[in-house]
Formats: sequence, C-alpha cells, structure tokens
Amino acid sequence: MAKDLTSNKPLEALDDGQLALTRIEIYQPCQPTRRLPVQDPKFAETAPGAYTGGPIRFDQSGRWVVRFHFYEQCLDGDASPHGHIAFFIDVP
Repeated sequence: MAKDLTSNKPLEALDDGQLALTRIEIYQPCQPTRRLPVQDPKFAETAPGAYTGGPIRFDQSGRWVVRFHFYEQCLDGDASPHGHIAFFIDVP
C-alpha cells in the first residue's frame, strides 16, 4: 500500500480525480535506455493507496527496475506529494 510519509495515510486521488499512481517505468539498470517493449498493463486503484495491474511480460532475462511514479503531474517543492519508489526484479 502506498502511504503518505508524513501522515501515514493511504495516497488518494487529487481533487481533479487523477489517481496518485501516475505511471510505471520499467528498464534495465545497467542499460537505462533498454526499456521494456511497449505494453499497456492496466493498473487500477482497488482502495486508497492500493493498486492492482498487469500483466507485465519481460522480454529478456536479467535485472530490471520497476519504478512507480506518484503524483507526477504535481510540481516539485517542499509540500509537493510528487514521489517515486523503485524495486529490482531479477528475471531468470
């Protein structure tokens, strides 16, 4: 579950209805220009801060980075909710 670091509450949609999860980015860390082939994994909010989605099909073995972008449409600043989290996935 994605939560606000200051309040520990689940991330919520903005007043204009845009979800907190803006997009995901998938690439190989040693070759950042090596992106996953174009796919359209459907992500949906199942509860505030909780998302489900996929499928994601990796076309090559190795280490991949899956980076989640939150509130990407917000300008960076001290009070901005814009943030990211990334995970390594090792594909056999």
